[in-house]
Amino acid sequence: MRCVKGFTLLEILFYCIVLIILVSTSVPLFLHMREQVRKEEAVSNLRVILAAQRAYYIERKQFLALSPTGAGAKAENWAALGIKNFNAVVPPIFEYSFSGGATLPANNCGRAVRADGPFAKRSIFIDADGTIDYSKWD
Repeated sequence: MRCVKGFTLLEILFYCIVLIILVSTSVPLFLHMREQVRKEEAVSNLRVILAAQRAYYIERKQFLALSPTGAGAKAENWAALGIKNFNAVVPPIFEYSFSGGATLPANNCGRAVRADGPFAKRSIFIDADGTIDYSKWD
């Protein structure tokens, strides 16, 4: 009598099918959670920028304009606020901008725009009182 050890082809096929089902359900969940983390990171960065702007205003009675490109995209503006330039991250996930001048607008004074990926060009805003606005995200 011959003793055969190992798996049959049918058992291996069954395990492969189960593995494919598990992976196909977990990958979209992982991608969604990764995007949620990135979105919350952008909110945290906007709050850091707002706090730095408020501290800068107390000292100099004005707010600094920050923008990802153009005239306000100076590294000196970020350094004057005492925070790192969130737009200098490579590759950029979000592009941050902030209104400047003697006063802040009540609404949408700061903005984070998704730079790439499936959510590109979607925005998160922060108001002068720190309220987060996701209306341009979904």
